[in-house]
Amino acid sequence: MGFPYSSSSLMISLLHVLLFIDHSFARTNTDTLGVSLVPEVCQRTPNPDFCVSALHSDPRTIDINDLGALLEVSLDLASSNATGTSNKIRSLVLKTRDPALKARLEVCVNEYDGALENIEETNEFLKSGDYDSINLAALGAGNHADSCEGAFKQSPVYQSPLSTDNLNLKLLSDIAAAIAKMLEA
Repeated sequence: MGFPYSSSSLMISLLHVLLFIDHSFARTNTDTLGVSLVPEVCQRTPNPDFCVSALHSDPRTIDINDLGALLEVSLDLASSNATGTSNKIRSLVLKTRDPALKARLEVCVNEYDGALENIEETNEFLKSGDYDSINLAALGAGNHADSCEGAFKQSPVYQSPLSTDNLNLKLLSDIAAAIAKMLEA
């Protein structure tokens, strides 16, 4: 007794099954990489919504398939933020005539120099795979942003013109630290 299907229809059915499995695997594989990797990482940060928005602002995250590459993106974002904020602070120092405000801004110049130094250090740590040091350097950069913000809370208290910038660097640093922590494990 023969099979009720001809060999050609069996081959076509088998081909459809294989294509479906291959297509389903590819979609699942992609989902576990760049697209779903971002939310997974961001759930480990203090502000997941900011994290997702920040990482998705960089087109490289569309194709990212590993944490190491995502860490590099997060460090690039932190570096870009810190550089832009540092330039903004230096511009404000030149424009302000208020000595107390100028003193606070000069504290921030020093703090952002420190933040940029911390972020620069991560390049060497990346090469050697020293994720613990990347974690510490990223957290250090965020602490510098906090210290800058704190300078405006000293008496007499001033409204910080850098609150958003400081918060952004803190949150970007937290993202890099979270990814480094995941890579440590």
